Amino acid sequence: MFVTPPIGGAKSWITLGVLAIAILAFIGGVLIWVLSFRPVGFRLAPGDWVVWKLTTTATELLANKKEGRTTVEEQNLLLIGLETDGICAYLTPLPGTPGRSRIDLVRIGADGSVLPLDSALRDGVRTRAVGIFDLDLLQFPPSGSLQIWDADVSLGLLPPGKSRLQAHIKRSKAGARPEFTLRLPASVEWPDERGLYRQLKELTCVYRHAGTRQLVDQATIRCLYGIEQPEPDGRHLYKVTTELRLAESGTALDDPSALKSISQACAAAQEALADPGISPQRHQEVLAGLRRGEAAFPLLRRLTSQLDDDLNRPSTGPKPWWCVAASGPTSERMRATQLARTMAGLGLAAKLEESGTHLDIVIGPYPTKDQGLLQLLKNRWPWLKPTWKQQP
Repeated sequence: MFVTPPIGGAKSWITLGVLAIAILAFIGGVLIWVLSFRPVGFRLAPGDWVVWKLTTTATELLANKKEGRTTVEEQNLLLIGLETDGICAYLTPLPGTPGRSRIDLVRIGADGSVLPLDSALRDGVRTRAVGIFDLDLLQFPPSGSLQIWDADVSLGLLPPGKSRLQAHIKRSKAGARPEFTLRLPASVEWPDERGLYRQLKELTCVYRHAGTRQLVDQATIRCLYGIEQPEPDGRHLYKVTTELRLAESGTALDDPSALKSISQACAAAQEALADPGISPQRHQEVLAGLRRGEAAFPLLRRLTSQLDDDLNRPSTGPKPWWCVAASGPTSERMRATQLARTMAGLGLAAKLEESGTHLDIVIGPYPTKDQGLLQLLKNRWPWLKPTWKQQP
């Protein structure tokens, strides 16, 4: 039997409903207010990695205030966590060399500030820019729930004397995934290596914190970029927009300590290639470090192989010598690989060379035959019969 409730009872239910909605709205408002003051920062656990997709659009601004030609470039940036104190490997495309990357070691603070490091994890010189983008632009409040602050930002695009600028940053949107707006000084000018001027002005970076994931998941950078060209070409001005989007993330198969070791070895190889006065001994130490382990991470493994090839590229001087430490059939690959790694662990630049069904463990290159190396091998492995061969 259905009974119609008294009119007064209906009013009571309506009153209770309105009150419940008001309470929920109040609680929601309080939560939003609390979230707006929630501390945010950066953290990437050892072994974790993220890939950002970077899309840069540049449009030339013509003298008649019309827009000229537009170019679009897409690149991927890889960041790998190496240690709990913010040390990361940062892999970016090598300009002008398709399919090649370079590696930089950095320490990223909880506030997102970036400190460049060398291969020995000592303080480095400058950060690495990809076009107008620099990791150091993505900074968070240095303490607590600060809403507006000034920060020192380093731009790798600028020359060393002008790379550090003071930026004004504010939290422009609250919530679980707050947004921040960074502005740089109105204009920065500098001469390039040819003495022609470059100008960067009106740079603004709007970026969003990823919430529970302690990093930035998207950012938009806008600026005007001026380029002086030799006469009669004159000066060109471009409107540049760079979009950063988090594309992929995961955890590497490699142990974090192995990732750190191979990342440092790659950084050391880059330093060696940039040093024309490197000694033969240091050259051997760098090669040995590069061959001491192999990363499962594909991009890092490819970079290791490319750097090994670069270090072994023949010079214009006398042909180098290689020590053939051991030989055998390819069916013994597992034992040969283990022996080569053991040699690399002793500081010898050992690697495998395969020809048909034949496998050699070679050490080198050396400018001349090193009798001390032969003695070391015979003392450590008496059954070996090392020989020398000269690079053809």
